[in-house]
Amino acid sequence: LELLKQSRPSIKSPIIEIVKYPHCKKICVMDALLSYIERTEAPREDETELFLTHQRPYHAACSSTISRWIESTLTLAGIDTKKFGAHSTRAASSSAAMKAGVPVSDILSAGG
Repeated sequence: LELLKQSRPSIKSPIIEIVKYPHCKKICVMDALLSYIERTEAPREDETELFLTHQRPYHAACSSTISRWIESTLTLAGIDTKKFGAHSTRAASSSAAMKAGVPVSDILSAGG
């Protein structure tokens, strides 16, 4: 599955490739994404955006809604959202990738 990352108008959007993680279905991003798309097929109707609101009438979730969802998840995980907000996940994921040995060039290209 390939998705386009949103970028500034003058910048060419890189393609993000999501691949299956066959070792553990519970943490496979591809399986989770395909399951979400399948489960939201009926309420989706003509909506083309990936994330939908979960109350009727269903429509594309705006960036502030997605940010609120991320912060709620961080709170449920026991993270202090006064110190770390939704945007902190970007820095945290970059740090985790660096610790895991992902090349800096790959991290920078993924971050846009």
